Amino acid sequence: MNQPKNYSKSANRALDVLDYFARCGRPARGAEIADALGIARSSADQLLKSMVLSGYLVRPGEGQAYFPSLRMARFGHWIAGCYPDIERYRAIVEDVHEQTGCVVTLTMRNDCFMQMMTAARGSDDDPLLDVGAKVPVLGSAIGSAALTTQSRKAIARLVERARLRHAVLGEVDWDQPIDEEIRLFRMKGYSWRPSKRVRGAGTSQRPVEYWSIAMTLPHVAGTPEIVLGLAGPTPRVRPHEWDLVNLMRRSIRLNMAH
Repeated sequence: MNQPKNYSKSANRALDVLDYFARCGRPARGAEIADALGIARSSADQLLKSMVLSGYLVRPGEGQAYFPSLRMARFGHWIAGCYPDIERYRAIVEDVHEQTGCVVTLTMRNDCFMQMMTAARGSDDDPLLDVGAKVPVLGSAIGSAALTTQSRKAIARLVERARLRHAVLGEVDWDQPIDEEIRLFRMKGYSWRPSKRVRGAGTSQRPVEYWSIAMTLPHVAGTPEIVLGLAGPTPRVRPHEWDLVNLMRRSIRLNMAH
């Protein structure tokens, strides 16, 4: 029973290694990779040697540095074509975060959930903002934004799946047609929704009301939609919602035009 879990963890770690190379853009030693990924150096050593044996990594010099091999080139070329604007998306996240100080995220829909791809969050330590974390499509502003590109039938099918899996964030009024709400969001060009977060630890915990805004980004046809989200304490965000929406749109327009 433990083997699939272990294999899954190793597979994720291997992908984390490749992602690290994509971020640093140069050869890296095993100790550096282990420290960056937060794993034991002995475990990293075994993983890296396994990736070398499989031909995914090479050690081109006399030192101990690793680097992705030619075997990864075809995959890298293909995925880069799927997301040619990834650097522009990241520039939008950084720009909006710098101008607002709010939490700014990029997410993608993964069936009934929205999965976190990147987040600019400052001192916010919410684990839901960790890369790979998931929140339900239903009940979230980012999920509602993703649904604005879907047909009425597709939305109805997703609602049914979400109900069966209890994949709902907060309270959802099932007697109120969700497609009416999505139609409003589609007309406005963005979605919005309140949420609650718990801040502090132990006896100092306190609920904080958040207000979230989200909209889809331009993307390549045939690839999943990418959603830009912004969130912050309700008193700080909600009164300025329209200004923030315009700021997000302006950043998208300027960065996608470069």
